[in-house]
Amino acid sequence: MNKPNITWIGSPNFSSPKGYKIIAIVNHIMSGTLTGTDAWFAKPTSKVSSHFGVGKNGEIHQYVNLANPAWANGVINKPNWALLQSGVNPNYYTVSIEHEGESGDVMPEVQYQSTLALHQWLIRTLNIPVTCDNIIGHYRIDSVNKAKCPGTGFPWDRLFQDLQGGSDVLM
Repeated sequence: MNKPNITWIGSPNFSSPKGYKIIAIVNHIMSGTLTGTDAWFAKPTSKVSSHFGVGKNGEIHQYVNLANPAWANGVINKPNWALLQSGVNPNYYTVSIEHEGESGDVMPEVQYQSTLALHQWLIRTLNIPVTCDNIIGHYRIDSVNKAKCPGTGFPWDRLFQDLQGGSDVLM
C-alpha cells in the first residue's frame, strides 16, 4: 500500500516523543469543517491537535508528525478500551484521525476511500493489528463527553470488512 496523498498543514500543539510504540488508531469527528479544523489546530491557544484530518472531498491533511503525540484524546472518562494503559496518556501510543462532518453524517464515498487508504497505510507503516481494540472511536476512551465521536454515521462495519479483506468484525 502506497502512502496516500497527504498535505502537510502542521500544528504547534503536540508533545515530544515519549518512547511508546503506537498500537492503535483513534477515529474522531471534527464537528465542523476541514478548513475550520486547520485554523483551530494552528492556534497554540486551542491546545488541541490530531495527526490527520480527512475532508468530505477526500483531502487528507497532516497536523502532527507520527513521531510526536498529538493532543486529540483528552480526558479518560469511563473508558471501554482493553488496550488502555493505566496511568499513561493515550495520546502517547495512538495515532489520531479527525473526519470532517458532524456526528450522524453519512461519510461521502470519496472521504471513505481516503480514510480507508490512510488506515491501510498507517496499519502497514506502524504494524497495527486490524482488531476492534486497535482501531477505535474516541468514545472508547471517553464514553461520557465523547459518546458521539466519531458518530453514528461512521462506517465501522465497512471499514473493518475492507481492512480485513471482507471478513466480519463485531464492534
